[in-house]
Amino acid sequence: MPRKQSGSRYVEVTWRIVEALEKGVVPWERPWICGQPRNAETGRRYRGINRLLLDFTALERGYSSPGWLTYAAARRLGGHVRRGETGTLVVYYERFEKQRPAEASWDQEVDQQYLYLAKHFFLFNLDQIDGLEALRTSFAGLFASTPHDAVAEEVLSRPGATIRYGGDRAAYSPVADEIMLPPREAFPAPEAFYSTVFHELGHWTGHPSRLDRRPSGRFGDPEYAQEELVAELTSSYLCSHAGLDVVGQSASYIDSWINLLNRDCRAIFVAAREAQSAADFILGEWAPEVEPATSIGAEATRDGLVAVTLD
Repeated sequence: MPRKQSGSRYVEVTWRIVEALEKGVVPWERPWICGQPRNAETGRRYRGINRLLLDFTALERGYSSPGWLTYAAARRLGGHVRRGETGTLVVYYERFEKQRPAEASWDQEVDQQYLYLAKHFFLFNLDQIDGLEALRTSFAGLFASTPHDAVAEEVLSRPGATIRYGGDRAAYSPVADEIMLPPREAFPAPEAFYSTVFHELGHWTGHPSRLDRRPSGRFGDPEYAQEELVAELTSSYLCSHAGLDVVGQSASYIDSWINLLNRDCRAIFVAAREAQSAADFILGEWAPEVEPATSIGAEATRDGLVAVTLD
């Protein structure tokens, strides 16, 4: 179980993910096509850990709508959350000018300039709300994802990564800075191919000339497990963008992810943030922001490239 600390939302979210993984359910894999979770009032996309949490709730409860609202927003728009419905916790960081404490709390992160305080609120899916049927219908039509290989091909070609086809394994080599894949015809379906290549593109973004994650370690090590988690989430985000089913590569990593999350309750937050940055980079939407909050207790290793391949 993740290390517990009274009032820590990190632990609450992490335990939810660990519990699912222990049951063999991978929260970021979806066997059906669904839209990216968005604010149903503004259309704004939810990102990072919140994207993962909302997708997971939709998976667990069978929601079909990609639209979400706070309780107050639902009332403001003329709807009401049905009695007995449970909201989904999401997290945001409030930024303050840094007055660095002697020791950061579990719900704080710090960087060179600012201190970030983790806060939370709850969202309800449009499927939980009565009185907004017209919004639910129009929203689903506006943002519904349709399987389209052309979109996936555009995503694949955008970053200009070197991909070599042949052999019987998929991997990224940091030293050669190239992706190796089996021939396309070896994949049973387009969704399997794109899920795999988007996973490897996730690794590709970690090169020092890009987002500079520089993973190290061997299979089963926390550093290796963290990087594989970033790559799987990146694949999930890109498949969602392209309107494709998510066909994950998680089976061999589940145990290592459980161990990682049990060791560090911030690891899933870090992975979700880095995966969002990776997806943004591939889609051409990434831009450096204010120095990101340091992930206390989960700093990435920065001791140079190692001659490994990442599956």
